Amino acid sequence: MVEETAPAKMWYESLTLWTNTIAGLAIGLQLLLKTEVLPMEAQAALLTVINVLLRIITKKPVAFS
Repeated sequence: MVEETAPAKMWYESLTLWTNTIAGLAIGLQLLLKTEVLPMEAQAALLTVINVLLRIITKKPVAFS
C-alpha cells in the first residue's frame, strides 16, 4: 500500500511552529522579569501535551521555501 502525503504547507501556516515560538517568547519574558505564571515544570508539561495533540491532528509536512 502506498501512503499518500499531503502537499506541504508553508512554515508560517504551522500551528506547532507558532505555538513553540510563542511559548519560547513567554518563557523568555518570564525569565527576564523574574516571575512565573505557572511553575516551569507545569509549563513544560503543558507544552508537551499541546505539541503531542498538534502532532496528532497535523498531517501536512512543512516547507521552508
